[in-house]
Amino acid sequence: MNWISSMQLLVPYTNHHKNAEIFTPVHLRLMIRGCKEIATKRYPNHPIAKSWKYHTYFLCDYAFALLNEQGESISKWNTFDIIHEVQMKLNDTGPPPWWGDKRVHHTHRSYLLSLDFDHYNSDFQPLNPSKYIYLPIVNEDQELKRINRLKKNNMLIPQHPTYT
Repeated sequence: MNWISSMQLLVPYTNHHKNAEIFTPVHLRLMIRGCKEIATKRYPNHPIAKSWKYHTYFLCDYAFALLNEQGESISKWNTFDIIHEVQMKLNDTGPPPWWGDKRVHHTHRSYLLSLDFDHYNSDFQPLNPSKYIYLPIVNEDQELKRINRLKKNNMLIPQHPTYT
């Protein structure tokens, strides 16, 4: 199995519970840790953290689905309490703008296949991992700056500028 960073918060599907069910135990723990680190703003300047910046409430919902799938442990309940405390201070702003973009979710599935083909192969058929490259998630602040710069220069804005 290849190495995966906890700050690579993978979302192979748009359904939180479906995501939680398919992860290996190791990847599940890493996704939970990533949610916790982003929700508590441990690394606020990390690109993945910035992509969730205005959508932490939704991220907390994802974390709860992941925690629900994890077996019983003291760390599970400590993490639950921390994330619940963060979420209680927030307003629900809905999912990030890239959520539901099939290209993002496909590339996350492809990336998981490259990490552990034997485990994920049955969940992601028929996906060819070499066909998709891993797409980074959009950072809203950078995207807004880019769009404003294009508007200022009277340039056309493509429909999906980040992924072309």
